[in-house]
Amino acid sequence: MSDPDSQSQILTWDDDALVRQVGRALIDSGLGDEMSLFSPGRPVWSADTVGELYDLYNEHLDYGSGTFLGKLRGQIGHGSDEVKLLAAELLTLHALPLSNLKATTKRERIGEILSWMSEPVPLPAEVSAAFEQYSWNGGHGAHSMIWKWLADAASFVRSWWDLPEAERVQALDDPWKWLAVIQGTPGMPMLRGTLLYLAFPRYFLPIISLADKKAIRNAYSYRLDHDPGDLDRDLYEITLSIQHDVGRFHFYEHPYIDEWRPGAEEEYTEKRAWLIRPRPGGADLVKRWMSENCVTVLADHLGPIEPGAGFPVVRAAVEAGYQHEDYAQRVALATDYWTFISKVKPGDFVATEADGLVWAGTIGPGDVFA
Repeated sequence: MSDPDSQSQILTWDDDALVRQVGRALIDSGLGDEMSLFSPGRPVWSADTVGELYDLYNEHLDYGSGTFLGKLRGQIGHGSDEVKLLAAELLTLHALPLSNLKATTKRERIGEILSWMSEPVPLPAEVSAAFEQYSWNGGHGAHSMIWKWLADAASFVRSWWDLPEAERVQALDDPWKWLAVIQGTPGMPMLRGTLLYLAFPRYFLPIISLADKKAIRNAYSYRLDHDPGDLDRDLYEITLSIQHDVGRFHFYEHPYIDEWRPGAEEEYTEKRAWLIRPRPGGADLVKRWMSENCVTVLADHLGPIEPGAGFPVVRAAVEAGYQHEDYAQRVALATDYWTFISKVKPGDFVATEADGLVWAGTIGPGDVFA
């Protein structure tokens, strides 16, 4: 594929370059040519081998006690070397992006599965090196649900070979056709996210949480020139829009995370204290506040907003009215305005300062902020 361009492709980070390289190589060799990456020329991803894995594993899932590897050996240990190699390569796809799995543990897990072969193959050096990097934290589910991940992965590969050859070739070359294939295959969100990102990291984000994806899309929907539709395609367009403004960025870093995860408004009974500065009016504005029994924030370019409006609504209004400000300033303004109209409550204590003097008061019952 061509070098990434902020106008058409998501800009990736070097931190997980090896993860992406090995992940795509596994997908190309396995789903493209049926061949093993660990043992080139060996068709371990073939319909026959994945059919054997499905029969040994998916048809005999072990819900009893014991470790995952211990139970897996009992399920596939008497199978062919090819099925063990396929299981090792599928579980490499699972392990590659995880930050909450140590590199040594990744190597030990895959190495143990390879050791079950009558003629074991070594873990390739490039795979071992890629295990030092990561793309996301898989959470507790990455460990507790690994058995389900493998079952879903086997089901996916099995269904892959049922597709017409032309459709398979197109999917491996076109991110949107690949997306259609992944969406049409049942499976864990983590599996689908892994397959999307490792196949086309310049079109799909390294995010496996559906809740986070939806929150990001909802917060940034004002950047779409159409009604929200397909979640992953919307996120692609939103990401390109932000890249156009700021270049490479990450949704889990400030100030971006503050836009889509501003913090759930907690329930509270105690009064809060707020410092509201009278810039740029100074002491004259404070006198006006006192005479009119109110407090305000400067919002010359902000359109009408209903009291209690959600953060995305406020953010969209700021985006529309403050294009003359840089991106970080727009984020800060949106946070300030949203806090002012949504969190300042009757009974709260309000203080301000001007010309070395401090004034204080409380918000009265029934007061409305706009």
